This record gives sequence, C-alpha cells and structure tokens, in this order.
Amino acid sequence: MSTVAIGLTWGFLYDPMLGPINQILRHFGFNTNSLLWLGDKKTAMISVLIVVVWNFASFYMILFNASLSTISDDYYEAASLDGSTKLQQFSHITMPLLWPSIMNAVVLSIVGSLKTFDLFYMMTKGGPGASTELMGTYMYKQGFTYFKMASVKEIARRAGVSTATVSRVLNNFDSVKEENRRRVLEAVDSMGYQVNVQARSLRTSKSGSIIALIPTIRNPLFAEMLNGLLTQAKKGGYNVFVGTIEGNLENVDQYISMLYSHQADGIVFFSSTFNAQILEKLEGHFPFVLCNESVAGIEAPLVSINNEQASYDAATYLLQKGCRNLAYIAGHTTSSSTAQRIAGYKRALEEYRLPFNERSIINGSNSDFRKTPILQEFITKGDYDGFIVNSDLKAAFVLNKLIEQLHIPPDQINLVSFDGTYLADITIPPMTTITQPMLDIGALAAKMLIQLLDGKTPLRKKTRILPHQLMIRKT
Repeated sequence: MSTVAIGLTWGFLYDPMLGPINQILRHFGFNTNSLLWLGDKKTAMISVLIVVVWNFASFYMILFNASLSTISDDYYEAASLDGSTKLQQFSHITMPLLWPSIMNAVVLSIVGSLKTFDLFYMMTKGGPGASTELMGTYMYKQGFTYFKMASVKEIARRAGVSTATVSRVLNNFDSVKEENRRRVLEAVDSMGYQVNVQARSLRTSKSGSIIALIPTIRNPLFAEMLNGLLTQAKKGGYNVFVGTIEGNLENVDQYISMLYSHQADGIVFFSSTFNAQILEKLEGHFPFVLCNESVAGIEAPLVSINNEQASYDAATYLLQKGCRNLAYIAGHTTSSSTAQRIAGYKRALEEYRLPFNERSIINGSNSDFRKTPILQEFITKGDYDGFIVNSDLKAAFVLNKLIEQLHIPPDQINLVSFDGTYLADITIPPMTTITQPMLDIGALAAKMLIQLLDGKTPLRKKTRILPHQLMIRKT
C-alpha cells in the first residue's frame, strides 16, 4: 500500500472527533476529549510508530520465517535427546542461527528510519512542535527555507531594505516603519511574489491554512467580513478554508477535525457559530479568534464593536425623533452581543424615564423569521412607533411588513438596523443603520490569528473594539 494512503488512512483513524478509535472508546464510556493522538506531544511519536510497526512488521515476519525454515529439525531432535528444555533450544540453537537475519533486519530498520519522510509528513508534518521531527523532515525544511530566502533577498534589493525588514513585513509584524512597509509591498506586487505556503509548512510544521467559520453565506455582513479576512490572510501567506454553519452547530466538528489532522492551523469564529463547549475543545490546543461574540469563561482574542453603546445610540436616535413605544428585534438569546445590545437599549429608556416592557423584545435568528409568522404577529399586534433590528437582512423583512401589512407610509417609518450592508441602501426607503467596519473586523481577526500562529509578536490587546457609526438615511 502507498505510504501516502497509509498516512491518510491512519490520520483518519486517529482523528479525535470523527475517527473510529475515539468513537469506539467513547462508546465504552471513555472520555476522549483529551485524547489528541497526533496533536499531543506526549502521544504523537508513539502513535506514528504504531503505524510504522503495523506497516513493516509483516515484511520482517516473512524474513524471520524464511530463516526459521532453513534450520534443520535435526538440531532440535538432538537437543531433546540430550535433555535440553525449549528455552535452552531457543537460546542455543534458534537465536544463534537467526542472528544473521536479525542483524539484517536491524540494518534495514536503521537505513529505513534515516530516509523516512512521507509517512511522518502526511500524519504530523514533524509536529506538534518538533516532537516527531526526523532527519528527512528537517532536511526538507532547510532546503525550502533556503529556496525562499533567495526571493526575499531579491525583494530586499528592490525595496532598498534589509532581508529582516522584508521578513517582518511578510509576517505582518507591527515594528516596521510605514515608509519601509510601503516600499516592500510595492516590490512584492511588482515582482509578483507570493509567500510559498508549502515551504512555510515544511519549515514551521504548519499547514499554512486557517479556517473561517461563518453562520451563513446569505448574510452580506459575513460576506464583507470574510472579504477582509481573505485579503489579510493572503498578505500573510495563508490559505483559508471557509465553513458555513447554517444553523447547525454540529457542523462545526468537521472543521475542528481539520485542526487535529493538521490540515489547518487556527480558526476564526464569526458571530453565533460557536458555544463554550466547542471552544473548550480548542482552548490550549489551537489558536482561535472571535468576531462579534464573546463566551463566558473563555479567554480568547476578540474583535468587535461596542454593542451596548451602538444599541444605545440607535435607541437614542429614535427617542430623539419622538418615538415612545419602541420594539427591539434581537438575535439569539444566548448571544453575548444580544445581551449587550439589549442592555444599551434599556439604558436609553432609563435616561428618557420610559418603562421597559419585556414584551417589546423578540429574539431569534434571521432564518426563524423567514420561516414562521412570529415576526409578523409581533409587528402587527404591538402598536410600536419605532424599531431597532439586529441585522439589515432582518430589517428588510420588517420594513416590507410595515409597508405591506400595516400600510404605514415609508416616510413615517422609524427604524434603525445593525450592520450597514448594501441592503440598507437598496431598500425603499433606505434604512438608517448602525454601520460596522466589516472589512476591518475580518482583516484584524486574520491579523491577530496569524500573530498567534507565528508566535513572534505578542498581542497588545486581546479585545479590540472598533468604532461604529450611526448612518442616518430616510427611516
């Protein structure tokens, strides 16, 4: 069987989430959350050696069996007549006559270990850390590193800077003068240079890929954030796997398994694509960055806007227009951003000495409202004069219902939406929005993750709050 096929097969068997080994252990009641066969320095080498033994044991058994067949039965018969035991026969007849075959096996094993590369590279790439580093993987890493340096030298010569400066720019270090950064990037563009992902993966025992998980591709908010992430990841020399959850958190497991199988190095979670149980599987094992949402008890880098202040600004705007019966159409009840936005909404009501009505808030995802009449009933029965909606996608639906169902003239609708996507401009009337810096959120999340992966530049702040803006249109 091909060594590559063997590596892929056993990599799947060892997969901590979907692999048959851990699934069987879980079936018998074992806790397999900490069993990261190829992802733990303590078990990685042993796990690969088991595969090596499985792969080559049959060959050596054939070799020894052939040698045993050449030993005459006369030796054992004579030894038995002299009263020797089976152990004595083994030590004084079998072992001495097998010794040449044993030495051949030892020599073949040593030679084979010196040239081993493909199996270890397919299964671990020499990682985690350098726990499965071999001479073959080390030599390949050095070769690829040397090859890359030639290109770096050319860029440095073109930009008039040192190779160290080029390296810092290509690895997204902050400690570079803007003028030097500009010259390096111009040289990179003019030469058509691209970071060699394969070379870096060999050099660093990394795959050169990251994962971006978004709730749905249908919401233009996440498409814009993803665009920012892709641009920044490309600058950093990383490929991106894009995953969509579509309301089913169980889909996350297949992407997390990519981390354990070394197909990706880190992950960015957008909005409500995660929970504490999911993140606990990653904490301490793989780097990850959160966008828009934090999780209690989980210490991780976060990129977001000030959701409480943004909601306060939205409610204050409507209250200043004379609205006194506001409705808040929120997201998931378990979402941290939902809780923060409702807190800002309540703060604005308190400042205007208006009572808070629990019935003025409705929670749920965008898909919930498209599939059920709950939002329509909420709008038509509440007699509200102002609406705060947690997304442009949902707000477009609300706006349509207000005009078609309640026959409210467009110029009399008071509505503020979150996000500031293109949907706010194309609705009739255009929607006033709390505009988020979507491209910047995605780009900064990618930059923070790459910094964590490189481990060279510490994060100055784990939580980065970007500014929002109240974009007043006609609603």
